[in-house]
Amino acid sequence: ASQLGFIATEMIYVARNGAAACHWLLLNSSTLAHLVGGIPSQDDLSSVLLWSQLLLVVPVAWHRELAALTTFNFVGNILVLSTTMALAVMAIGGLGSQGLAEDFELVCAPRAALEFLGFSVFTFEGINMVIPMYESHKDKGSFDMILVGTIMAVIAIFSFFSSGNVLLYGSEIQPILTLNLPPDSLTVAWVPLAFAIASLALVPLLALPTFEVIEAGLARQSDPCCQAVVASHRRVNAFRAVILAGCAVVAKFGGPYLDLFLSLVGAVACVPLALIYPAVIHLRLVARTPSQVAGDWLCIAAGVFITVFCTVSIFCPSLFAVTGE
Repeated sequence: ASQLGFIATEMIYVARNGAAACHWLLLNSSTLAHLVGGIPSQDDLSSVLLWSQLLLVVPVAWHRELAALTTFNFVGNILVLSTTMALAVMAIGGLGSQGLAEDFELVCAPRAALEFLGFSVFTFEGINMVIPMYESHKDKGSFDMILVGTIMAVIAIFSFFSSGNVLLYGSEIQPILTLNLPPDSLTVAWVPLAFAIASLALVPLLALPTFEVIEAGLARQSDPCCQAVVASHRRVNAFRAVILAGCAVVAKFGGPYLDLFLSLVGAVACVPLALIYPAVIHLRLVARTPSQVAGDWLCIAAGVFITVFCTVSIFCPSLFAVTGE
């Protein structure tokens, strides 16, 4: 479920960022605008790009080996790194020239805080890759130190990057940061476009492990109908196409509420992976001292709290609006 949520999220990024870039291009090119019969709204462009990406993603997702997607991984990583650095430089420059946003507030409403908790746990979207990386790591003894260092570095980068942009844009900040770029700058075209291409490259990379898990589970089922789904390459390809189309449908309905969608995916799908399951396993197999047991139960309690209250705040906002908003 978590991987499917990640796939839908990347599809939203492709559509929203690509729409912003295309809209800017049409506004600044009368020839292109004439060819397409006018300048569609960003919402219309986003809808077109959401479904159009399936034309590329589905055939690529038919590959059976992750090594075949090395190019996609390389392109995606380079584009994400370069655009993130560009956004960071722009945020630092903006803070230096404009200062803090006038409407910046240190205190937020309870509902916003709960949604942020779910969104924060969404950053653990790659946590399910830790075990495969451990298995392929040659020096098992150094893995723990490398993992802890990597997680701490990621936390620091995310914290400074997000805090800087919140300080710069204040309440005007968009769920997709590239949509905050100034309309009179060239970056409003190439930065969203680069992010869209990067997200497009990540969709099949996220999909392949998901397909392997689902297809292996279907193959082990005793039900002939389940086994028939993965009985041939054509059926497997059709099955993968249906899953990706389903993710696109979810992205279509979740896209307009991206912040809530990410928070819900984080609370429901990522919290168990990041907090609950590891703590339960550690409690059953490793924990011996009272401090270890207490730490595991603390993680479990925190995970349950985030899942329950974040989900309730999304579907029943009035419960929190009465007391905090």
